[in-house]
Amino acid sequence: MGMGDITVDMRLNMAAESTAKLVYENLMKFTDDVLVKETLRFLMTREVTHFQMFEAAPESVQPNFPPGILPSDPKLSNKFFNMSKKEKIFSVRGMKEKFQNWVRIGNRSTTLISMLLTPRV
Repeated sequence: MGMGDITVDMRLNMAAESTAKLVYENLMKFTDDVLVKETLRFLMTREVTHFQMFEAAPESVQPNFPPGILPSDPKLSNKFFNMSKKEKIFSVRGMKEKFQNWVRIGNRSTTLISMLLTPRV
């Protein structure tokens, strides 16, 4: 299924390859047959290879994000809303560095609706 944007299509392919790899991985749990497992391992490895190729390809297309033609709403771009009950929101490795230029908006009581309803200046 193509979306008409080459970088989006490559990302969709990456998702499909990841899903297929997990399907083969899960199927391996249901058999003790050595030949079936060998075949599934080959197919799983093929999906990983395809994923790696699709992962590298968007870097050759510039600009590759955001997709499409129309820009996103600058009022909301590069902002995130802390809707978590926990204070530690950067628990995933590398997240803090990746989003260091983003603006954190409020706490759990702040909603996206209030941002959207604020008149533009």
